[in-house]
Amino acid sequence: MEPPPVTLLGCLEFGLKSLHFVVPYFVVSLLLTFYNQWLFSGGGDHELPFPLSITVIHLTFTFGVIWLVRRWSYPGCRDEKPVTLPWREYLTRATLPAIAGGLDIGLSNWSMVYITVSLYAMSKSTTIIFILIFSIILRLEKPTWQLGLVVSLIFGGVFLFTYHKTTFNVEGFILVISAALLGGIRWTFSQLLMQSRDSGMTNPLDIVFHLIPLMLVILAPMAMIIEGTHVASSPSLVAATSLRQPVISLLYILGGAVLACFLNLTEFYLLAKTSSLTLSIVGTLKEICIFPIAAFRGDTFSVYNIVGCVICIIGIILHVAVKASRSEENKSSQGLRSIDKLSEIGSNLGAKLTKGRRRNNLSKENLSHLLKEDNSSEDDIIFATSGV
Repeated sequence: MEPPPVTLLGCLEFGLKSLHFVVPYFVVSLLLTFYNQWLFSGGGDHELPFPLSITVIHLTFTFGVIWLVRRWSYPGCRDEKPVTLPWREYLTRATLPAIAGGLDIGLSNWSMVYITVSLYAMSKSTTIIFILIFSIILRLEKPTWQLGLVVSLIFGGVFLFTYHKTTFNVEGFILVISAALLGGIRWTFSQLLMQSRDSGMTNPLDIVFHLIPLMLVILAPMAMIIEGTHVASSPSLVAATSLRQPVISLLYILGGAVLACFLNLTEFYLLAKTSSLTLSIVGTLKEICIFPIAAFRGDTFSVYNIVGCVICIIGIILHVAVKASRSEENKSSQGLRSIDKLSEIGSNLGAKLTKGRRRNNLSKENLSHLLKEDNSSEDDIIFATSGV
């Protein structure tokens, strides 16, 4: 049985059903990208080039909000309770995705101090490549020529996009590519954690609640070592000459913290309620929308950059198409297995019913025979009818 084709009507129907998951993630992700770049690159009257320290504040704020929600009004079914992993299971399962996630967010924000939003978005799209690589290593994916083509297109597109780009910065590029590598580890192992039946991690609140403390363990010391003295001497924060400056700076940071908290929840919620395919599609749309906005804000592109951007987006779309095709094949094969299982159950049930009828007929014959005898007792009748 061949899998049903992916039709435009089916895509529209799926899109409408997922709209209330997709729209919040898309809008908040786009807003936070430009907001962080504006904040870390010294936009506005208050320069705050402290991406690691601000990321620590964002994560701490998010953890506090989730703790309150889990404590007072846990969403979901009435019988659903917050999941808390035992310490041993927590450290063995959550450490790797948490550390990778913390470094992914921290290095991504750090890179925005040096590079433009367009270069950041294009370079960060290589996360898909690293997800594929780690999925192949963990045998979640099989290496195929389609995946090889996807990797080649994305790498080639990123190369052309950065070729002779006037705003290219090596340090920022290394930071964002490192973040993309860590993002591949983060999402691969986060999905393994969420798909593990015995962990019970189906609610995004539980996932984020368990990952953030370990993220802070790796990010907080880094922020203190790298940015501690700069924060202490910043005229916008500790070394301010008036109360107004740090108050406004803290409001800027709090605004980003609210967006980051919402993004963390919608990101995992979208992954839990839909699939990684949906997350990839929304990510592709986000990349497409970033470039005209960046151009409007003054970013310049050469012909090489535009061609590289188009090639990279084609590679991402091809990856989404391959995943969609495999998803349909998996659904079709699961349907066939379900039909076979139902047939097997039906055959077993039919055999049991046939056997029951035979025992019923035999019991009735025994009952008639016993009733014809004068010396039949009530115990004999009960014994005979017990097989019905």
